[in-house]
Amino acid sequence: MPAFNKPTVMTAHKVEKLTALRRAEEQRVSEFSKYSHESRLLSNCAKKESMVDRIREANLQARKEAEEQQRKLLLEKQENRRRELAARDLECRLAKEIHNQKTEQDKQEREIQRICETSEELKDLE
Repeated sequence: MPAFNKPTVMTAHKVEKLTALRRAEEQRVSEFSKYSHESRLLSNCAKKESMVDRIREANLQARKEAEEQQRKLLLEKQENRRRELAARDLECRLAKEIHNQKTEQDKQEREIQRICETSEELKDLE
């Protein structure tokens, strides 16, 4: 006897059962889709937050470097100013010493001249 498949009779109960299974499957697919979408959003947010942190760190580092450069320039200017003032002070002291030596030399020359002019012995030798 050949085996015949009996045609399946669709009853209301079977239709409801199949509809419930389809709805459950659709619900499961929808939940997975929603979970996947939320996961992508969270991943993108995490990437962007990480980028923001890296940018902040880079900006902070750049500001620190700029401040360090400014500090170095200020120290260099202060050192140059100190050297300039020290050089001026030295020049003033040297000029004053030269002036004092010249004044002393002129004084000694006048004294020698006066002695020569007033000495009878030197007049006789001439």
